[in-house]
Amino acid sequence: MIKSLLCTLSLAVFATGCFATRVTVPRMAPAEIDVGGHKRLAVGGVSGRGGDQIAAELTRAVFATKRFEVLDRQNLKQLSKEQDFQISGRVSDDSAVSIGQMIGAAALLVGDVLDYTYDEQLSQSESDCTPKNSKKKKMCTDYTRTATAHVAVSLKVLDTESGKVLAAKTLDAGDSRSKSARDMSPGSFGADGEMLGAAVKKIADTFANVIAPHTVNVEVELTDDGDLPELERGNNYAKLGDWTKALGEYNAAAQRLPGDFSNGDQAKVHYNLGVAYAYSGDLDHGLAELEQSFALEPEDRTAAEIAKVKKFKLDDAELARQQAAAQNAR
Repeated sequence: MIKSLLCTLSLAVFATGCFATRVTVPRMAPAEIDVGGHKRLAVGGVSGRGGDQIAAELTRAVFATKRFEVLDRQNLKQLSKEQDFQISGRVSDDSAVSIGQMIGAAALLVGDVLDYTYDEQLSQSESDCTPKNSKKKKMCTDYTRTATAHVAVSLKVLDTESGKVLAAKTLDAGDSRSKSARDMSPGSFGADGEMLGAAVKKIADTFANVIAPHTVNVEVELTDDGDLPELERGNNYAKLGDWTKALGEYNAAAQRLPGDFSNGDQAKVHYNLGVAYAYSGDLDHGLAELEQSFALEPEDRTAAEIAKVKKFKLDDAELARQQAAAQNAR
């Protein structure tokens, strides 16, 4: 019990100590925006500078989700050309329906480039660079070159049968780099293609997650206690992703409760049990253990995990609905 008291004091004074293990767990999350159960998605035009590059990256990212049958952009371009029709980022509702008559029922992704810029700026400042022990003052000029890239795109998904907007999102991404030199100008980065390309890829990947289920990494902390060595052993299994063995250790600790253990010690066992059950897929059992932990010792960290698990339940229900709609889609 002495270590438990020290741990409590450590948390109060230094906000560290008890939570010794942090684990990252992958989970499936539903699409942020449901596109109505469409199975086929056509990537149309993206108007503006860099539009072709953005459309190509969107095609790659959406195809990688394995959620949609992605219509080939080149064939789509050829078809629209033969029909004397331009599929650009400024497709109207009526135009989307006309496209639907050419390609059939599908969702159509189009967009407008709002910003696609790369810039390098050189700044300078004077500084005292007098050598140590020198009586003569020396001034130096420090130069800093900064490169910035920024891409912003407005994207929307249309129903090709009704022309209805199924999803709309404005996304942006960028990066900056800098380097300095004294009494000379740093050379140019010349990184426009690399930096703009990275921003475009980030936007494409983000949008794919908006319209398709995707994997997210959720971080959770586990506690240990010197009076309950099973917790540390269970945490080591959790770090390996072996929740079955972790649960075995935590349940072994639970079998020794309540005994002469404090409410705080008991709360730690139920907390770890709740995390292990929830993050291994048994959300109801996990929630019950976490609520028992909170009843024994109402801590903010436990309340936060209870809220997360409740959100997992909602996400899982929405994910199941989206997956069922995708299976029934034409």
